[in-house]
Amino acid sequence: MRGDDLQQDAMFSYISPERRVPSDHPLRPIRRMVDEVLKGLSRRFDTLYSSTGRPSIAPEKLLRTLLLQVLYTVRSERLLLEQLDYNLLFRWFVGLNMDDPVWDATVFSKNRERLLEGAVAQAFFQQVLKLARQKDLLSDEHFTVDGTLIEAWAGHKSFQKKDPPGGPRPEDPGNPTLDFHGEKRSNQTHQSNTDPDARLYKKGPGKEAKLSYQGQVLMENRNGLVTGTRLTQATGTAEREAAVDMAEQIAEVRQLGIEVVIVIGGGNIFRGVAGSEKGIERATADYMGMLATVINALALQDALERRGTPTRVQSAITMTQVAEPFIRRRAERHLEKGRVVIFAAGTGNPYFSTDTAAALRANEIGAEVILKATKVDGIYDSDPKKNAKAVRFARITYLDALQKQLKVMDSTAFSLCMDNKMPIIVFDLFKPHNLKRVVLGQEVGTLVTG
Repeated sequence: MRGDDLQQDAMFSYISPERRVPSDHPLRPIRRMVDEVLKGLSRRFDTLYSSTGRPSIAPEKLLRTLLLQVLYTVRSERLLLEQLDYNLLFRWFVGLNMDDPVWDATVFSKNRERLLEGAVAQAFFQQVLKLARQKDLLSDEHFTVDGTLIEAWAGHKSFQKKDPPGGPRPEDPGNPTLDFHGEKRSNQTHQSNTDPDARLYKKGPGKEAKLSYQGQVLMENRNGLVTGTRLTQATGTAEREAAVDMAEQIAEVRQLGIEVVIVIGGGNIFRGVAGSEKGIERATADYMGMLATVINALALQDALERRGTPTRVQSAITMTQVAEPFIRRRAERHLEKGRVVIFAAGTGNPYFSTDTAAALRANEIGAEVILKATKVDGIYDSDPKKNAKAVRFARITYLDALQKQLKVMDSTAFSLCMDNKMPIIVFDLFKPHNLKRVVLGQEVGTLVTG
């Protein structure tokens, strides 16, 4: 029997949004995680709001709504609130009942600005990271830094000459008619008058230029999680600036008369173990990783020599056009002449890590100590990111580190250091002047000895 096409609206509904959302919907675990994080931020919210006056939009609902905008790439807050009005899934995720009114777009924007000024968005992100660490979803080894362009809200009309020519005022100063076709426009001569920090930039040849910012994202590659973000001007030199920061610390130490040898990795470009997990034959993947270390070595050499620090790159894989072959006596002569030596391409053999290459080269050239630069300020008895009460060791012996199963280096590298009594200092390179403090004998990081 054919049903009737009735158009009359029902006045009541006896099914809640909670029952309408399928139990296996992907938003359900996200909602549980978000609620757990927001519960921990409740006290912080109290400090941002007055105890009297008209209630504002609940910060918990505001953050859930903004998260929906990210997850579903809704292009504007006005459209987001429009969808929130009629989308039952969105209402359920945010925490609105069926009949609850949706906020005005202007009110929503003003409340959102309050949260951003209170650094709540960053705190929310950090709490999510903390939760991921507690669930053992983050790795300290499998990570890369990826760059992307973020388009600015400023329009092309706002990108005008820094020294505008004189002439009659436009009929509509707020939205003037502009004809910039055929005009050469660059960041040196033009600037946006609505967003002065935005820069005209394009992704590559043949792509359109847009007013943009450059975003850097620290990605954990084992589970595909974002663990850190940074927004800078779109200068196209973010990677070089990172190399310059490292070069400044190395040059600072070299000026003290210290002989410096660097064994550089390539995990920011390609990691052999990760490649083999994706189906690449292991030896081939390791050779690809070695080539990545050569790229990093050349970048670091350029940054050092721009600062006036003479540098030589020696590669364990022969490529005479770009680097010297590794020859121990030649490396020692470079050090005697005051040059920094960068060892690239690991040991030149697959299945051996950068740690092993560092231990091997340090023993070959008679180094006094291995300085292992990391993201943490030493060796702890447990993961300091998971355990707030983790204790840092100022000194520890090789045997204690092995017995406590502290992953200072991979086992091959660590055994090589222990057998040859090569001390290791683990320290945080990303703190300013930390490298200089280490070589001056200050208590920085953790010293591993016999």
